[in-house]
Amino acid sequence: CLEKWGSGCLEPLWDGLGDYPGRALFVSGALDLKYTGIARRMAAAVPHGDCVVVPAAGHRLPSECPRGLARVVSDWLAGGAGVAFPP
Repeated sequence: CLEKWGSGCLEPLWDGLGDYPGRALFVSGALDLKYTGIARRMAAAVPHGDCVVVPAAGHRLPSECPRGLARVVSDWLAGGAGVAFPP
């Protein structure tokens, strides 16, 4: 399945991100520098995009920091911009 859906196999969609009218949340772990950069870039490209970087977490955010991720998503779904973590 990942052979057809992995990030290296899909067509780039960057040019269309600015056309997305809804809210979008991009969350990454601070230790995953590659995906944190991508999350920030995507959030900047979407008109109503939010990016939250969870400290002391890496690529496997749901298993490394499940409570932190749940807080971010819950806050965002309630209308916030996601939990602000201290630097």
